[in-house]
Amino acid sequence: MSAKSAFVKSRHNKASRVNSYLAAASESKKRKVSRQRSSQDWPIIIDDSPKALGQGSPKKQRRGLGIQEPLREIPASADSFIRVQELLELSKNVIVISGAGMSANAGFPTFQGIQKSRQTSFDRCLYSSPDETIRFHSTICSMFEHGQSDLCEPTRFHKVMDKLARERRLLRHITQNIDCIEQQLPDLNAKTIRLHGQVDQMRCQMCNGVYKFQPRLFQGTCLPDCQECVRRSRARVSNGKRQLRIGKLKPDVLLYGEPHPGDTEILEAVQNDLETGPDLVVVVGTKLKIPGAQSIASSICHAARSTGGFTVWISKEEPPSRARNLFDYILKGDCESVDQTK
Repeated sequence: MSAKSAFVKSRHNKASRVNSYLAAASESKKRKVSRQRSSQDWPIIIDDSPKALGQGSPKKQRRGLGIQEPLREIPASADSFIRVQELLELSKNVIVISGAGMSANAGFPTFQGIQKSRQTSFDRCLYSSPDETIRFHSTICSMFEHGQSDLCEPTRFHKVMDKLARERRLLRHITQNIDCIEQQLPDLNAKTIRLHGQVDQMRCQMCNGVYKFQPRLFQGTCLPDCQECVRRSRARVSNGKRQLRIGKLKPDVLLYGEPHPGDTEILEAVQNDLETGPDLVVVVGTKLKIPGAQSIASSICHAARSTGGFTVWISKEEPPSRARNLFDYILKGDCESVDQTK
């Protein structure tokens, strides 16, 4: 499943305007706190993984936003995540970019886990294999049914974002997840953009119509006909015109190598967020390996830092080397340790 690797390239003119904005913002307002990127103290790494407990010496670096004590490299999760909560409390335009590691705490599988189990590849070519088609449909139906069950509840971090949304301090939630758990939290859902589609919808490959997902239609290899295409075709035939081609319905989930049907709307929303100016960016529960998602994260992180904002990475794994310099704070641990809902 892809966030469309050609996501920004295909809209070169809009991307150029974003870059111009970033350059202008950098000239008009310098960073509030100077950074020595060559220093060993940057970025600040907070590791609460078991092997890190009791290891390492704290490294201090002063920060703005009114924080009395500087963030440090602290292996104890309780102390380290409190510092992140301080940033969340003081920020007014927060953007969160999330991945499967966040929803794993709600019982949904990660895509890496699905691939390792050979359940499905999420590749656009999977429909050429009957066996993989069945496995893919089974995976989507299982995720849909779990999302509809009483056992599925938003995680602590979902509730943190929802609190920010209710207080009108969440500028945007950009997620690579397809589980739609945000729909249980209306304020958060209104601020959510889904890069990879959503498991509770099916989409016609011909007319692009979107309908509520029906698991019973995806129990085998055959794809159901789009009833709207059927209706239009019959209406034409009754008027003596030739029939139309009937589209097939697929789960509204983006597969690797597919273009996103709503890429223009997503790019426009991201551009508006950049122009508004985030003061805190939190990337959570993702490996950030998909080129499209990494491109979006890069643009947003640069925008935040160009105007004095801060960027935070929260994941059980460190960011990829090519994205490491995007972040001021790298917290290696579970995002559930951040709890601002009390």
